[in-house]
Amino acid sequence: MLVLAPSASATTVSFGDFNAGPGYSSKRWKDEDYSQVYFDYCQSNQGAPNKSLVIELRMDNTAWPDHSWGSKTFTKCFSSFGSSGEWHDLVYGDQFFRINKIDNGDAHNVYVYGHSYADTTKAD
Repeated sequence: MLVLAPSASATTVSFGDFNAGPGYSSKRWKDEDYSQVYFDYCQSNQGAPNKSLVIELRMDNTAWPDHSWGSKTFTKCFSSFGSSGEWHDLVYGDQFFRINKIDNGDAHNVYVYGHSYADTTKAD
């Protein structure tokens, strides 16, 4: 299995293993300007050959609705290659990702499990 990994000088935030479905939110991390979210692998609880995981990067706003930085579709994590998505021009704050869809919303009662982390250093 090929695993995408940041360089040794990168700042990473590990989310560890997860078992989650649409609506799941990761733990928060402080960041600004740039974040890259990695999924080393993704597998389904139903053993189905899932094809995509739609992740939205958000900034936690306690007194206001959270700010969305947009969504990315991760596909290669289901085929043991790992997947990553980058977001740029972030404002400093508590960032987190949310799983919005599995297989474009066509997969019902499907949970994905795997391992993920964020790289907060663009220089790698």
